[in-house]
Amino acid sequence: MFVVDCGWPTEIYGDKQPVANSKTQTAKSYFANPRDALSSINWSRVDFILVSNYEQMTLLPYITEYTEFTGPIYATEPTKAYGKCVLEEGLWVTDSSLQRSSSYTGSTSAASTSTLAGDRLSEEGQATRTMPYTQQDIIAAMEKINDVRLNEIVAPVPFVQVYARSSGYCIGGANWTVAYKGHRTAFISTSAFSTCLHPQEWDGSVLSEAQAIVFCDAVDPAESEDSEINTVPQN
Repeated sequence: MFVVDCGWPTEIYGDKQPVANSKTQTAKSYFANPRDALSSINWSRVDFILVSNYEQMTLLPYITEYTEFTGPIYATEPTKAYGKCVLEEGLWVTDSSLQRSSSYTGSTSAASTSTLAGDRLSEEGQATRTMPYTQQDIIAAMEKINDVRLNEIVAPVPFVQVYARSSGYCIGGANWTVAYKGHRTAFISTSAFSTCLHPQEWDGSVLSEAQAIVFCDAVDPAESEDSEINTVPQN
């Protein structure tokens, strides 16, 4: 068993989600708690993890440091390098927000203290994101990532071969192919087909050589600001 991508939405869900408090039902915003989703997976049985781009690393430090996962992790070198910067910046931003909130309220109660829960409610009833890991966890997770080049073939477990094709989305962005006994399955993450961007262009062989295709990050083109991003050619 393996996992492709470890991203998690960072936007607030359901601004009008009713949440009960001690006095009445009040409309409050909330974040989805990643720990609920992660706890449903038996991480001791996961053989390896593939990361497509820097946006798909949000939960990786939690997985490597707080679950039973011990297998290899694969990502391109740019994904690893930039992903580390993004994780550290996200941690700094959320910690700073919590400190400002605490200083405004003058309280260190449970309602205004960072935890590993993934979210908290301020005294005003607004959700504030807290990351379920620390700076040390990020460093430890990055040390466990195996750098791979595009088109390089690796064998994480017997009889399985894995390689990455350029997604064209960002520097180091990849779509993964997992081959098992001659059967190839492509995992398509965020991709771009423009030819004038700075990353390596989209490699369409990831689709043509696959017997099965799994879309890991799909959106409705009508809802995308850039119609050439997050879509797959129809021909």
